[in-house]
Formats: sequence, structure tokens, C-alpha cells
Amino acid sequence: MYFRSDDDVRACDDVRTELMPFIQSQYAASVRITSLLQSAKDHILPDADIALFYDCMFNLETAKGYGLDVWGNIVGITRNIQEVTISEQGVVTPLSTTRMLDDEEYRKIIAAKAASNIMDSSLYSINYILKQLYPDKICYVTPVTNWQTIEVGGESFTYNSEPMAISYVFINTELTPDELGVFYVVGNLNRGAGVDWNLLVVDQDKIFGFVNSNLQPFDQGLFVMQIGG
Repeated sequence: MYFRSDDDVRACDDVRTELMPFIQSQYAASVRITSLLQSAKDHILPDADIALFYDCMFNLETAKGYGLDVWGNIVGITRNIQEVTISEQGVVTPLSTTRMLDDEEYRKIIAAKAASNIMDSSLYSINYILKQLYPDKICYVTPVTNWQTIEVGGESFTYNSEPMAISYVFINTELTPDELGVFYVVGNLNRGAGVDWNLLVVDQDKIFGFVNSNLQPFDQGLFVMQIGG
């Protein structure tokens, strides 16, 4: 078996049963040499090493440490992300410091970055990536719309008067600075060119709403808290 010359090594014979052409002809008749080499072939079982490589390097769901670093290099995202702070008014301020993600956090953003590399910029795709990042949160992406109707030549036309933009909406949850930092790295990667965005946090216990909205009455606060964007 010659790995460098064979197009498909899977079609080669089992290395433990094929002949040993690597033995020089003058030693081929030596019972001891050939038996030693045959014994080595019989006892070389790469299965455990291949399984270890697959689990720790190749399989994203089980990879760890250096294996995840290799995955991050492939999809183009680092383990160190910039830290941010958020004020009570929803103003996000990037810091000069970075935070190193642990394996589980890093695995999520690698998967999200890989998805954003190959998926389109539809709302379906963006929502899919968002749910991969925050599976335990109620969140979604929606277009920013303000439909207007005008009359032209006796015909009615309806159009969206807002610029192209989308809103990331989180319901009844607060994003920690660490979660917000992750969002700024990969949460809004898959937007189309020229599409603006904003991040909205809706707390039903603090936000004012009308009858049957399951929100609060007058004097309870704002409609929604907008963060960054």
C-alpha cells in the first residue's frame, strides 16, 4: 500500500494482511526479521487513535481545546472576544480588554460563524443562527416596517417607508455583558449588505402596553429598551 500514489487508500488491502514489499530482498528469507515485522503489523491497531482524533479534533460537537482552536481558524473566528459594558439606558460601550471563551461558548460561536459563512441573509437563516446562540431564550429577528399607502393615478400602492433594517428581539430576558459580547461578534453577522439593525429587550413586567397586551398599565415605563444598533 502506497499512500502517496494511491488515489483512494480505502481501496487498498488491509495493512495487517498484505505482503511486506518494504523488506529488502536479502532479508526476506529471514524467519526472525519477517516474524518480528509481522508481529508488529498484527499488533498495530490504530482504531483507538483514530477515534480519539475524531472526538477531540474532527467532530465539532465533541472537540475541545486545540481541536476547537483549529475549527475556529477554519471558519475565521477567534476564541478571544472584546468585552463590553452596558448602561441602564442601554448604551453599549466596547472595552479595550478581551475575554477568552471556554470550550462550550466557543463551540456555539464556531457553529454560528460556520452557518453564517454558508447561509443566505434571509430572516429564516438569521433566526436559525440566533437560536443556536441562545437556545434557552425567547428571541427572534423581525424586519423593521412602517407600511404606507399612497394614491398614484387612481391606484393604491403600499410600501415600507422605513430604511432597510431588522430588529433582534429578546422577550423577558436580560443579556449579560458576556452574552452581549458574543452577540456583537456573531449575532448579527448574517445581515444583508446595507441592512441596519437594532437590538430590543422587551420586559413584560416593566413595559407599558394597552388592554389585552399582557403588559403593564400607565406610568410603568417605556414601550421597549433599545440596546446598541
